[in-house]
Amino acid sequence: MLQQLSRHAIAAFTLILTAVPGAHALAQPAHDSGYLSVTTGANVERAEDGLAGESAGVGLQAGLTLTPNWALEFEAWAPAYFRTGDGKHRDILFNVTAIRSFGESGVGPFVVMGAGFGLVQQRFESQQSNGSESYLVFGGGVQIPVGTRLAIVPEVRVNYAIAVVIVRPQVGIRVRF
Repeated sequence: MLQQLSRHAIAAFTLILTAVPGAHALAQPAHDSGYLSVTTGANVERAEDGLAGESAGVGLQAGLTLTPNWALEFEAWAPAYFRTGDGKHRDILFNVTAIRSFGESGVGPFVVMGAGFGLVQQRFESQQSNGSESYLVFGGGVQIPVGTRLAIVPEVRVNYAIAVVIVRPQVGIRVRF
């Protein structure tokens, strides 16, 4: 009987210890759980094989807020083709990044770090060629609130591979939810 009572006491004590921090967290103001952004900007690409070009691009970002200062983001970026010597070229990018924000309210800078891959598309008069490339992604920007849930986000992101660098200055409209 005493053993059974001890087990119940330990179980109740454990429940209280785990419930109190949870209740404290519920009492805190709720933070945004995520965001969606639509971006537009430039796509500047340079490669070791002499490939070089610039074009405009558009993107979509979906972020999941992990803590007030950290988010996990999924991004798709689609630039227009740019002209090469005998054709045209572009890299459609898909990235997964960690976003580290500095400051919880108002204008706040952030840094971006992660990885991704690109679908390499080349079009020539007589043929087309498709491939893929893996990238490291890094960059930074500033989130500028313009309302309770809306922000303007100018930033620069760099997709880097051994033989290719893509620099993407862009601006986005972000909706937090």
